[in-house]
Amino acid sequence: MLRQLLPASLVSLAVLAGLNGAVAGQLAHANPGTRSHGGLRVARQTSKRVQHVRKRKPNCRQRKARSYGRPRSCIRPHITRVRKNRASTNTGVPMRSPAAATPQGSIAPTATELTGATTTEPTVASIIAWKTQAAPMAWAGGRIYYNQRSTSGLFDGWSANPDGSNATCVTCSGVYPSGTQHGISDATPDGKYLLTTIERASHPPLAVGGEVSAPGKGAFNDLWLQTSDGSHAWQLTNALTNGTTALIWPRFDSTGTRVIWSEQWQWGTPFGGWQLHVAQITWSGGVPSLTNEKTLRSSGLLEPYGFTPDGSHVLFAADALAGTSWDDLQIMTMPADLTGTATRLSPQDASDSGWFSNYNEFAFSMPDSGRIIFARSVGAYYESLEYWTMNSDGSDPRQLTWLSVPWSGQYLGHPSLASALAFDPTNPKRFVATIGTDYHDDYQSFMITLN
Repeated sequence: MLRQLLPASLVSLAVLAGLNGAVAGQLAHANPGTRSHGGLRVARQTSKRVQHVRKRKPNCRQRKARSYGRPRSCIRPHITRVRKNRASTNTGVPMRSPAAATPQGSIAPTATELTGATTTEPTVASIIAWKTQAAPMAWAGGRIYYNQRSTSGLFDGWSANPDGSNATCVTCSGVYPSGTQHGISDATPDGKYLLTTIERASHPPLAVGGEVSAPGKGAFNDLWLQTSDGSHAWQLTNALTNGTTALIWPRFDSTGTRVIWSEQWQWGTPFGGWQLHVAQITWSGGVPSLTNEKTLRSSGLLEPYGFTPDGSHVLFAADALAGTSWDDLQIMTMPADLTGTATRLSPQDASDSGWFSNYNEFAFSMPDSGRIIFARSVGAYYESLEYWTMNSDGSDPRQLTWLSVPWSGQYLGHPSLASALAFDPTNPKRFVATIGTDYHDDYQSFMITLN
């Protein structure tokens, strides 16, 4: 949730909290802080690496809005923590000589062959630059689907061939409100349908098209289903009637018939309260709707990343539900019907009580490996997140990348904030990844191939 650290006026915070008029004026004279919420989220490190983050942290986290109406009835699960003494396996950084290091701020090479990693589990073979200012979300039907921001500040969803050619905007056909934020969140395995998050046409007094409504931040967003060419789209949720104020990260299961997503049900700091939803997509008369919906509510953040390959469980990040603070999110799993026990998967090899000392996000199942790839502050350098992998039960955590480490052979020449990614459905050892390069919405995408 820490991708962009944007200032917010107190009046804007009041509006996002569902307030207006005199109440907004009262809040504008209060002093709740000026933190804003991030979308393509990233986290930080310990010691020297977080010094810059400490200066910026006051701008993070208040900008999700408050809900209206009565809360839904939800399931409150028990939490199981994995054993504390589980060791982390980090067998060293792929090294190169200081003379060969790319200077901070320089342009990374088009392709980097990586050597020196000594782990037997997944290691990086090569990194190839894919697109600038592109955030890949899905890979299906021979196309990569990604979000890209225009010079006007508005996001739209695009698709392109794996080599980057034939880029086409798939949310620009006019089926959505103009002048609003449009984002792709996932694609069905056959590539026929997309889940999108769409800012509604009006939410006065705040103007449409604001940064808080961008994909991954989700203020005033609803969930839609569209054809992959953008010719047809159907609205699946309505925040005004649901009494929610933000929506993020809808994801399909492997059959393309179930969906998980998260909505903010209660405004608060730093994240407010969020609830997970899992539902079936049911078609009737050529129109889809959500049925058999299950809900899990938390007083903190719940950020979903999808289903396990067999569809039995879901993966998500949480703070309050994991028993940790907002600056140390943890990767969790629980049965896909949102009943039973929520279990922490992310390692406990670092303190959960330090400032971004053990922050974890962006967890995805790795095809044909029985492992999960996720992003962590542990092992990253100055303002960064690195990719790690672990077994599906959370055991055997291993650092996969050292993209942010200046003395590593993988160094890209800038802070590297590992985030969303999508695997090649024809090659389980290749994925396209979003790497943030700073805290001002600049990011690049890279094609990463594993050994």
